[in-house]
Amino acid sequence: MNETFNSELRDVKAPVDFPSHWWIWVSMALVVGLALAVWWIYRWMKKKKAEVKMPARDSWDIAYDELNRLNGEQLIHHGKYQEYFFRLSDILRHYIEGRFLLKAPEMTTEEFLICLNQSPQLNHEQKQGIKDFLTQSDLVKFAKLEPTTAQADTGFQLVKKFVDETKMAVV
Repeated sequence: MNETFNSELRDVKAPVDFPSHWWIWVSMALVVGLALAVWWIYRWMKKKKAEVKMPARDSWDIAYDELNRLNGEQLIHHGKYQEYFFRLSDILRHYIEGRFLLKAPEMTTEEFLICLNQSPQLNHEQKQGIKDFLTQSDLVKFAKLEPTTAQADTGFQLVKKFVDETKMAVV
């Protein structure tokens, strides 16, 4: 046989002592495990909450709230005609967007009136009332026409009447 082969038997190595800091590793593992559990529960709860969304408010409820708020601010009595008509036409446009799914707030008055005339959901009287109101509103907002208090109130009543006539019946 080969002489270089050392056939001597060696003794088994002594057992390695378990580190005295073992509790640090166990603690770290528990913290990481707890953090993962909290993260998983948070994600699960967030997903569950997203599934159970509160129903959105009806567009006419929002419009009524905004009309009441606008009426309570008495902008016309303070001579703030432009702001009043900006807000009133904005309430009408957002209501139409929410109720009839027309992108009214993003259109010019001319574009909106073209879409409105093509809509089968409104009758001729409603379309004409909206057209008259928006035309007067644009004159106040952009041409700085100063309306009378009666004209401002007529505009308000027209928007409110339109919301009243077109809201869906609650079952």
